[in-house]
Amino acid sequence: MGKTTNRVTAKTLNAWLIFIFVLLLPTQLGRHFFPPFAFLSGVRSDYLAPTLYLTDLVAGLLVLFNYHVVVRPLALWIKTHPWLAVATLLFAGVNTIGALTPAVAFYQWLKIVEWVGVLLVFVQTPVRPELIITALFIGGLGESLLAIFQLINHHAVGGLMYWIGERPLNLALPGVAKIGLSGKELLRPYGSFSHPNSLAGFYLLIYVWLVGCRENRPGLVGAVLLPLLATVLVFFSFSKVAIATFLLINTFYWFGRLRHSRSSKRSGCRLCVLPKIAVPVLLSLVFFAGQSDPLTLQKRLGLIKNAWVIFTRSPWIGVGMGNYLIAQNQLAYRLLDYSQQPVHNIFFLWLCGVGLVGTAVTCAAVRSAAARIKKNRWPVLIMVLAAVFISGSFDHYWLTLQQNWLLTAVVFGYTVNSISTSTKRS
Repeated sequence: MGKTTNRVTAKTLNAWLIFIFVLLLPTQLGRHFFPPFAFLSGVRSDYLAPTLYLTDLVAGLLVLFNYHVVVRPLALWIKTHPWLAVATLLFAGVNTIGALTPAVAFYQWLKIVEWVGVLLVFVQTPVRPELIITALFIGGLGESLLAIFQLINHHAVGGLMYWIGERPLNLALPGVAKIGLSGKELLRPYGSFSHPNSLAGFYLLIYVWLVGCRENRPGLVGAVLLPLLATVLVFFSFSKVAIATFLLINTFYWFGRLRHSRSSKRSGCRLCVLPKIAVPVLLSLVFFAGQSDPLTLQKRLGLIKNAWVIFTRSPWIGVGMGNYLIAQNQLAYRLLDYSQQPVHNIFFLWLCGVGLVGTAVTCAAVRSAAARIKKNRWPVLIMVLAAVFISGSFDHYWLTLQQNWLLTAVVFGYTVNSISTSTKRS
């Protein structure tokens, strides 16, 4: 009786930890540390500053509480791929020691360890869909209200919102994201994120995951309300990359559903599919009409040029994980307000950090892990990977910002877990 009670208590505590972690994912409350290496030309950089976030603390508790489900698959992977495990550890050491600033690389490798731990927790732990959906919905509702206030009033809410990560915002601040629409200048809403693009990417991934995992969207909240909130946040961020990615994946998905229903001769409202494609397309015409920085393309191409130069200088082991900005600061070519921005492409950013050897080791490790994923799990994974890869081709937040980085671990892990569970049930 006592053992049964302890198991129930442990299961309940674990469920609460998962709920709190997912609920806190959109927040960025943390303590930044600014040692000398976190400054570029005398200006401190958040990208280089080691930061302890509240979500890091909860993630640490979650991994420790689920220690057995994290260690077991890792031990099995090391047993079945010993040379790859040794190569990964050796490269991490070489990449850290050989980095322009080893302390930055060491911190970034710790973030990767954290990501793997969170991923394995969500892959291995049975989680009720209602738990994840409810936590995401509460967070999304708060972000929607915060974003709408910022959009309407052209400034931050302030006060208690600072403690969930809201930055001081108004139209007069230099570098703040703005949009021109119908002759008016609007503040693009940040919510509790570092940038509207990061906010858009976060809820883009949630929307794509929800659409793909149809069997794991319980009730009105999962099937309607949360996808609706995610759509609102993607569009009202005025992130053209996120909106375009949303339209592309959404259109392909619903056309695929329509084609499948015709080929299988299933009954259903096929005409209902058309508004799900047409309405977002029509809405996008309004949001695409907004005028942002006219030099954004030129700046992004300049950053790619910088990335290529950095890569050619250290093509094999890279400049060190997380050291891209330090390498870029040593170049003669500068980009005014983009001088402290990473390249807006996750593939170039990763390649510059770890080089060709690190990229090869990464691909081998991912391939070995993916070999265990059953074929019927791939459709949803392909959708969420497409959302990350397409949007990540034009921005860097999937690798550099806490909320987006941890969300990928949760979505990838839970997708594999949930589909595995539904497969076993069937």
